[in-house]
Amino acid sequence: MAITLPVEGFPEEDSYEHALKPTLTIERKTQIGGAIVPYTVEYPEEPIDEVPVLITAGFYGIEPGYREIRNSFAEQGKIAITYRRGIRQGTDFFNPKHFLKPYRLTQQSPYAVMKDLHTLGDFEQFDVVGHSMGGTTAADIARHHPEYFRSIILLGSAGLNGHGISNLAKRSPLFIAKEVIPAIPQLATKFDKEDFMHAVEYVSSNPIRVISEALHVAKHDIREDFTALKEANINSAIIAFTQDEFFPIEEVRLHSADLPDSYQEHPGKHTAPQVEPKNVATTILNMLSIINS
Repeated sequence: MAITLPVEGFPEEDSYEHALKPTLTIERKTQIGGAIVPYTVEYPEEPIDEVPVLITAGFYGIEPGYREIRNSFAEQGKIAITYRRGIRQGTDFFNPKHFLKPYRLTQQSPYAVMKDLHTLGDFEQFDVVGHSMGGTTAADIARHHPEYFRSIILLGSAGLNGHGISNLAKRSPLFIAKEVIPAIPQLATKFDKEDFMHAVEYVSSNPIRVISEALHVAKHDIREDFTALKEANINSAIIAFTQDEFFPIEEVRLHSADLPDSYQEHPGKHTAPQVEPKNVATTILNMLSIINS
């Protein structure tokens, strides 16, 4: 499939000059289950291939938290997509399958983006990278809609180390103290007021869903999904972080290192996609070249 950029050339007002190459950023919206899902596609001037990477966000992850890694992908020639989870619900909000499973809309947001781009004829398949809780989201979608996946990379992902609710509850204070709090000054410089208000609105508008997401992740074991991925011919990989306080590397190595097509350990913390996006993007691109070759 030939790649056609959504606008001709790179007019100055639509170009974002990053460290390596100019990119073009396009904002779009789709909807599912009565929720509007805004998303962003960032195109490099010279794409390295025709399959984009879609980043599925971690717990309470909002698009700005993955903006810089999206930039880094595009700078290195990879079309990259991020999205914002739907907030404002329409008349379908009380659909029983959403009302009884509040996390469902979170799971369905990236699927809605893939479906929309596929329907528009932009892309046929995607390389999906699921970070933290986004790993369980990506695996869920791959199991039900494998036709949209060329590959899946589980990046510092939940569901790989045999954790449970009690494990995550015990680790949370240490994770916050060692990773989240030290990263706040750096992350604060990357978010503007609109980003902050989006985060506040997400939690305040969807408190039940936020709690439901956490519980869903705490009980979700995605190791068994690798059989389905192989049967669907979806290339798979795990990239684990060596200093991850939330999903300890020793447990991931023990329980899951032999399950995907490829396994790698990246020196960094659970928050590496936010604090060192360029290095993480490079590691991911190298992994994609391995599993998709």
